[in-house]
Amino acid sequence: MRPGEPAPLPESPNFAELFAGLPIAILVVDPEGLVRNANGECELLLNQSERAMRGLPLADVLTPPPGAGDGRAVSAFDFDIGTERTGRLRVDYYETPVADHDGWRAIALHATSGTRKVGQSAERGGARAVIGAAAMLGHEI
Repeated sequence: MRPGEPAPLPESPNFAELFAGLPIAILVVDPEGLVRNANGECELLLNQSERAMRGLPLADVLTPPPGAGDGRAVSAFDFDIGTERTGRLRVDYYETPVADHDGWRAIALHATSGTRKVGQSAERGGARAVIGAAAMLGHEI
């Protein structure tokens, strides 16, 4: 390296390292509806190893919301994905098709607030969100 030249950039992490390090639970499902990959956060959330989930039908791992797997993006908030194995588990569920790979989908799961009791609707907080949005818009005018 010559004086004044920038130092070489360190090697960037590969996909497996990035996938493993994501701070949100991610599942990858193939066109047959079988789980193919799960990151560490997903293993913790669902209390199952990726090895145990791999090859299982998605419905054996979690209960997907209506419309899941139809080839379009799906979002479900404060949705119970629990199974006999996991028990009741409420999450925000996001599913999207994987670009350029027909039938493949990625599912992100975010645990809902631990302060909300199971069975307590998130809709009760909706009024606060509407008031907050109105205040924000009022400020813009």
